[in-house]
Amino acid sequence: MIYIFGYGSLIDADCRQCTFPGEHAYAARLHGYQRYWSGLKSAEDRSAVVITPDNNASVNGVLIPFDESFLPELDKREEDYDRVLLDVSQLDLLDTLPKPAVKIYTYVAKEYWHPQSNSPILQSYLD
Repeated sequence: MIYIFGYGSLIDADCRQCTFPGEHAYAARLHGYQRYWSGLKSAEDRSAVVITPDNNASVNGVLIPFDESFLPELDKREEDYDRVLLDVSQLDLLDTLPKPAVKIYTYVAKEYWHPQSNSPILQSYLD
């Protein structure tokens, strides 16, 4: 089974549905990364949650069962990020997965910087 580790907008089931048919999401914690608010090159009018490598940090999120045929669409949606293949040893599973993970991907920021006045954190994103 292929899974995506989501830590920002992919946590929201309605938001996931915009890109691929979402199934149940399973709680997990990813070690070796930190969550960070950042502006985005493709959306200069707002900021979003990104993750960046940090050996002393971890990030809560969800594992989403995923049909690999949707990867091109998800890569397009996540154009400001690099898709990274994770090792299951990097994760604490907080739920029982329906099928063992064959591959687990996440998206890591290509670039990141603090939000600016012209790229605020939108209230709707916080909600």
